[in-house]
Amino acid sequence: MPDWLTSILLGVIEGITEFLPVSSTGHLLVPQQLGWLEKQTDLFNIAIQSGAVIAVLFNFTDRVKQLTLRWREPEARDYLAVSAGCSSTSLASSYRKMCCRWRWRCSSAVCCLS
Repeated sequence: MPDWLTSILLGVIEGITEFLPVSSTGHLLVPQQLGWLEKQTDLFNIAIQSGAVIAVLFNFTDRVKQLTLRWREPEARDYLAVSAGCSSTSLASSYRKMCCRWRWRCSSAVCCLS
């Protein structure tokens, strides 16, 4: 199958599953692991997911503006607190993976997140 067709199919899978309460990453990897589509690099998967995140930001532009302009209101602070918590957990997990990949010593707090 041509690379461009594989890219389109994976883009459609990502686009559909991004708005569903399921793992869009998992749905990208399943057809690749089963051999239905060619395996893509991690960079490709990151790029296609970044495109989906940017599309979501454009789709919810008004909500993002509300959060940034009304950050002192309790409802907005709740969303921002959840976002900060998710971001910090994601960064800690990435740090842990990087440490383990290069066999560096991980701090015990970060290793507990695995």
